[in-house]
Amino acid sequence: ACFLYFALAFFVYKWLFVHVYTKQYDLMGETWYACFWGLIVGAGFGTISLAGLAAIQKGSKSPECIALWVLTFAIMVFAFHCQKTFMPFCSVLPYRA
Repeated sequence: ACFLYFALAFFVYKWLFVHVYTKQYDLMGETWYACFWGLIVGAGFGTISLAGLAAIQKGSKSPECIALWVLTFAIMVFAFHCQKTFMPFCSVLPYRA
């Protein structure tokens, strides 16, 4: 009896989710801009913090500290590359199909 109840509930809810419930909110990718820059800033500050810890522990001329500063620079270059390459295309795409 329990199996039949849950099997019936599965098919009923599956049908409801597919055919009845509709999405109310669709931001059309607008939150990606804030998320991307938030991730880039977080990654940049995180590597700068790790570079500071490496400088305290091993010295500012250690390979670890230098590698973290190179990584921070690479993150900034990547962010500006994405801004220059993909942002012009994103600003002209239609929001509705």
